[in-house]
Amino acid sequence: MAKQGPSIYDLEIFPYSTLKAKEVQSFIPYHKNVNTYYISDKQRELLESLDTKAFLVFKGKTLMYEEYWGEHDATTVSNSFSVAKTVVAILIGIAIEDGYIKDLDEPVANYLPEFKHKGRETITIRDLLAMASGLDWSESSKDPLSNNAESYYGSDLKRLVMNQKRIT
Repeated sequence: MAKQGPSIYDLEIFPYSTLKAKEVQSFIPYHKNVNTYYISDKQRELLESLDTKAFLVFKGKTLMYEEYWGEHDATTVSNSFSVAKTVVAILIGIAIEDGYIKDLDEPVANYLPEFKHKGRETITIRDLLAMASGLDWSESSKDPLSNNAESYYGSDLKRLVMNQKRIT
């Protein structure tokens, strides 16, 4: 079947840089009994039905279980898509904890001056994290002219976002 839309394996179609580390360090502490736990047949069936590529279970900061499918392994680089939202939410939490951001209900305009106009003044950090900004964003993954397609393949994401009208 021919490719139809974005894939987690699109690394080669976009410009990227590889950063060389002076030394490779594992930043993930593995539990002394990592992978001695197991997932049930029912859980495995569900993960495989979703075409899962990697499944990791953490308890606190410690990796308890990891498993990979297909061509994936612990070193595979792939597109994270919506996982990025979780990473951004974690970083926002750290920024709040460290005092750089007051709280989730602060207006985004406090940090992005472009949000001080066109009805965007009341959009909060919480709104963006919940994907509830009220901006008129076309979410279709099948429409080659959708906002999603332009954000993925285009070259000016900032312009695309700043051209969105607030509809609710």
